[in-house]
Amino acid sequence: MKLVLIGIQGSGKSTQGNILSKLFKTPYLSTGHVFREIAKEKTTLGRYIKETMNAGILIPDDKTIEIVNGYLSRPEYKRGYILDGFPRTL
Repeated sequence: MKLVLIGIQGSGKSTQGNILSKLFKTPYLSTGHVFREIAKEKTTLGRYIKETMNAGILIPDDKTIEIVNGYLSRPEYKRGYILDGFPRTL
């Protein structure tokens, strides 16, 4: 199963994503969580993500696609996933 949760901030995507992940035994991937973790890293990408988020700007689609694809290529996501926060633009 591949499921994408889309909604405004505070709409309950993370809550529902975690519930569905447990119910269907499917990994849950939140781009917000991923970006916050990367922002903690002392790398070029980490600094870029942190500065962009602190400025209140969305991470550009090309960079988000690159990061999300990197995660989704991991073995735990091969059989399916629940994705929260991507795409942010349509």
